[in-house]
Amino acid sequence: MMAALAPTICPAAVALIPVELARSNAVVPLKIESRHLVLAMADPFDLLTIRALTRAAGRSVRVVGAQRDSVQRAIDQAYIGTAGAAAAAMAGSAAAVGASIAPRLELARGSETASGSRPFNRAGWPAPATTAGPDDQNNAAGVVDEIIRRGVEMSATDIHIEPLDDVIKVRYRIDGLLTDGPSFPKTAQSALISRVKILSTLDIADSRLPQDGRARVRFSGRSIDLRVSTFPTLHG
Repeated sequence: MMAALAPTICPAAVALIPVELARSNAVVPLKIESRHLVLAMADPFDLLTIRALTRAAGRSVRVVGAQRDSVQRAIDQAYIGTAGAAAAAMAGSAAAVGASIAPRLELARGSETASGSRPFNRAGWPAPATTAGPDDQNNAAGVVDEIIRRGVEMSATDIHIEPLDDVIKVRYRIDGLLTDGPSFPKTAQSALISRVKILSTLDIADSRLPQDGRARVRFSGRSIDLRVSTFPTLHG
C-alpha cells in the first residue's frame, strides 16, 4: 500500500521483529494498528517473507512498499537511534511496488501489450480519478501484469483483487488457502479494475452487474489462460 508513512516508528512494533530478520529482508516495523503489525518492505510481493514475519510477530501483518535504501536507513535508526529520525528518513521516499517490477508479462492481445505502457509516475500509482482514462490505464498495466506474474510464479489457483474501505487488497489462493498479498491505494482502484476488464474484454462502463470473461497471457514462454469474474461489492 503506497501511503504516507507514520510520522514516528512505534518502539512496540520494532520490538516484535528481530533486527536480523529486518535487515536480511529489508523490512522495518512502523506501528501496531488494531491487531495488525504494519511494516514497510522493499518487496511487498514477497509472500514467503510476509509469512515468516507473521510467525515472528505472532500477529497478522500489513505491508507498505518503500525504496530499499530508505528501508535500510530506517532500520539503522529504528534499531539503533531514534525512531523519529527513521520515519523522517523514509518520509517522501516511499516508492511504488512497480518501481522494482521485474520484466512485465507479454500479453497475448496485440493492442494490450504491456511493452506499450508508459513508466510509472513519480508517485508510483495512477493519479486519483473518478473514471479510468488512458493515462491511468497505462499506469495500471504494469501493476496488474506484476500481480498476475507473481500469481503464476507462486502457482496460485486464484487471484483476488478486493476493494476495501480504504485500500484495494490482493490475495492469492495457494494450496487451497488464501494468502495476503500487497495492498494498493484506493485512488488506484478505478484504473486497476478497468485494466483487468479491458484485458478480459469485459464492459468497463458497467459496475452494477457481475461479469465473466477470459484472458490469455504469456509468461516466460508459457501461455496462461485466465478466467476472470467480477462482481459489485460494498466498496466497489
